[in-house]
Amino acid sequence: MNPQDKTPQSSLTAAGASELTKAALAADVIPDRLSPGSKRRLGRSSFSLKRGNMSAVDLIEAINLHDKSQKAQIEEVRKKELPNLENLSPAELREKCRFGTFTRTTVGLCLGYVQANLVVLPKAFAYDFLLLCTRNKQSCPLLHVCDAGSPIPGHLAPTADLRKDLPGYVVYRHGVASERLTDISHLWNEDSVAFLIGCSFSYDGAFQKKKLPNRAASAGRNVPMYRTSVPVRPAGIFDRGTVVVSMKPIPSDRVAEEVRLTSRFPHAHGPPLAVGSGRSIGVEDIYSPDFGEAPLPLEGDDVPIFHACGVTPQSVLMACGENIPIAITHAPGKMFVTDILAEDFEDYIQ
Repeated sequence: MNPQDKTPQSSLTAAGASELTKAALAADVIPDRLSPGSKRRLGRSSFSLKRGNMSAVDLIEAINLHDKSQKAQIEEVRKKELPNLENLSPAELREKCRFGTFTRTTVGLCLGYVQANLVVLPKAFAYDFLLLCTRNKQSCPLLHVCDAGSPIPGHLAPTADLRKDLPGYVVYRHGVASERLTDISHLWNEDSVAFLIGCSFSYDGAFQKKKLPNRAASAGRNVPMYRTSVPVRPAGIFDRGTVVVSMKPIPSDRVAEEVRLTSRFPHAHGPPLAVGSGRSIGVEDIYSPDFGEAPLPLEGDDVPIFHACGVTPQSVLMACGENIPIAITHAPGKMFVTDILAEDFEDYIQ
């Protein structure tokens, strides 16, 4: 099938997209997220959502959701633009990523399957990063390391290609996020070493079975992620940086159940680092995340639960990556989905 045949057609009019564009530009977040070419395209009065330009979902993610005057409009566009993806298999989802027709968060998708964070480094820095993972197992639970030059993640998904099969990537040059891409084939070489790190999305299926609320997944939203004041344990060149956490709101009478359930998934960050207030780990305002999307307002007796997050390596790269010419990661919330069931992986690692 021609990849162009898979291009989603937008229900947005040019005028409607232009209004969203103005809102995004006014929010002053697009310059940090887009390439100069994308910014120029966004500035035009006519706006295409076809392959090669920014999708409606990416535009939504670029808009500051704290702007309440735009929030209702953004949510309406989200509902119209996001198809029902709940029944996709991991292979089908990866195919959509490969052809550029899926670029949103993977939270709540392929329920029951292991999802993974990605870090790609030159071979010269691979040992130090491996050491970082072994010293920071809760925030960086290592699932797989590829051979140098290989984009195939072994038994986790033998037919996958890590250069194309994620919804989004971030390219760091000397510790600075310089590009956001959906295909990194042109940056891959024989020196590239890929690491896959566990993700809390892996237990979304277990949440569903236990009927624990997963509000980000239900709303098709990315999860909120925060830099903490908790330092990572240093390893070689990776000698600075702080742990990143994600947050889920859980009703107070089910917190103990959530802790027991997540403790069964050490490969997906395990039990929480903090329950209730995040101030003990340096999170002052849950509505101002450093990555992902701001959470929906807490409901009733909701209690914020903070879990270690696989975006931690990106925090480390930003803190001490000045001597690393290039590093590539997944875009926060846009994970690699494996062919392995989370319950099977739990048995495998035990």
